[in-house]
Amino acid sequence: MQMQALVVTADQWLSSLFGKASTEIGMEAQIIGDAELALNEVSRSKYDTVVLDFDTVSEPSQVLGVVRSSRSNRSAVIFAVATDNAHKKTASQYGANFLLHRPIDIAQVRRGLAAAKGFMLGERRRYFRCAVELVVLLARSDSERVQCTSMNISSSGMGIKTATALTPGERLNASCMLPGGVNFGAIVRVIWDDRHGKSGLHFDSVPPDLQSKLETWLDSQFYAERISTPLRQRT
Repeated sequence: MQMQALVVTADQWLSSLFGKASTEIGMEAQIIGDAELALNEVSRSKYDTVVLDFDTVSEPSQVLGVVRSSRSNRSAVIFAVATDNAHKKTASQYGANFLLHRPIDIAQVRRGLAAAKGFMLGERRRYFRCAVELVVLLARSDSERVQCTSMNISSSGMGIKTATALTPGERLNASCMLPGGVNFGAIVRVIWDDRHGKSGLHFDSVPPDLQSKLETWLDSQFYAERISTPLRQRT
């Protein structure tokens, strides 16, 4: 999934700079010129980075506060464009990661996004769920065996499809073979079951060597997806 940037500014020049630089690194930029619209956007969508122009947008600190308190956006990288000292102080107090001031050119924006990209990718990787269908075997405490199919897998759990109803809170032994021939096993806990053939499992206990192998495989899948998205040529 493409990384997302929210640019909140009434300055067309600034929006064009961030739009161009974002596209160059494979990021999609949403441009909004009004704080109220930005608040609505932050409440319903997830962004990897938010650019707030303190010089041209009213109540930017309110937007920044909502971003930092939002469950889905609190870890977003914040760029604050603040030219006067009062705005700079406010932006810093509210947790802006990068401070820029006018005059701004494309080189500054490129450097800022390049510096932030590693952190943004790290956050994406942390919550990455790889869509994959694997045969998963579950063993219940009464020794009943349940065969099911994974829908996705992450560092901390997996979603499965199963014809057998599972009970939230139930603990089971789970095993499967990851692509590449790695036998994976964990003690899992049922987080949810929709009673329509889908359940969510949390990995309660995984041997360290298997957790490491899982992380390595997830890394390969995560970064393969990013490599497959071509970057735009600079002009």
